Amino acid sequence: MHNQLYIPKKLKVGFQERSDTYTKKLSFITYFNEKGEIAREKSWKGWCSSSIPSVEIENVPHEGFHLNKGVVRNGHWGDGRSMCRIYDDRGFEFEITIDNLMFILMGSDCLKRGLEGKFIYSWSGQSLVLIPENCEEYKNATKFTELQGGEVGVKDLKSGFVYRTKKVQDLIYLGRFNFYQPRYGTTSIKKGHVFVDAKGKGNYCVLANTKSLSGCITDSQVDNYAEVMDAWQKSKHASNPVSFKSEPTVIPEGTGETFQVPGSYYLKVNENTYEQYNVYPELDYQYKVPGDYRAGYNYALKGYRLSHYYTISLQAGGVHKSYKGGQREGIKTIEELNKKGFLKLELVFPSGNTFPVDTY
Repeated sequence: MHNQLYIPKKLKVGFQERSDTYTKKLSFITYFNEKGEIAREKSWKGWCSSSIPSVEIENVPHEGFHLNKGVVRNGHWGDGRSMCRIYDDRGFEFEITIDNLMFILMGSDCLKRGLEGKFIYSWSGQSLVLIPENCEEYKNATKFTELQGGEVGVKDLKSGFVYRTKKVQDLIYLGRFNFYQPRYGTTSIKKGHVFVDAKGKGNYCVLANTKSLSGCITDSQVDNYAEVMDAWQKSKHASNPVSFKSEPTVIPEGTGETFQVPGSYYLKVNENTYEQYNVYPELDYQYKVPGDYRAGYNYALKGYRLSHYYTISLQAGGVHKSYKGGQREGIKTIEELNKKGFLKLELVFPSGNTFPVDTY
């Protein structure tokens, strides 16, 4: 079942005429969000019949749901999915997914089509999910929904404190900094509020505002605040690299039955520019069982294909990658390949830390 379910306070129910329902009409249920706006309003209005009055109801746990039938969604509004129609005794019928139905039946009794117990409407993104009141998912959804109403002002942010997002992520606030991010062959620089995940995995993010934050969950700085800040200052997102560092390397013959050669290799143009290459095996193959491809193949290495993909350079704005179109060169032996003098290449940052170009 979904981990992040939102339970709105108020529902908006519209209808279309349908002869195969209990009430001769099928409903499209949406809700009012935290701002009082109708969620998916355009789709809701486009689907609902204007000749049938809509209704508004409070979304509280309710008892009185009944199974009607299984259907397959087709046509303009359908996608071929199998759904189950559920009747709400407040006078309307709606559809849920088969996964949702199975979740309900695994934890709730059903007597002569009647679902026993109280249920409430929730949403996972744009998908309606009906959940029982007596399940752990309901408790989690209640907590998740409470987060959606939380707010954090920019002036309230404190470095070293932990903030919970509306997606239930815990982040340590570091401060307002430039954030360097490789993007499409160059480096983008964003000025914003920088956070790192509180689980210690070193995943950084930058936020332009605090709309995604629900609240602060600590009353003091984290105990390892100094170490957290030191790690940020040494990270590849805290600054642009200042130079390259290279060292000779030997390209291996290849691993596995298909002789794969992982990673990229580099040739120097000048102090600030290198050419990037990738190596691919050229293979002959035969059926393991003559005439039967299902039994697999035996491979034999007959040479290598050297592909030139990028020129990597350091410029004023950071790392720049220009595409070379994958120019190819055939090479017979690994010895001939290694005579070219390939290098492994790293980026050096102001902190002295280095990161492989391959991972940047």
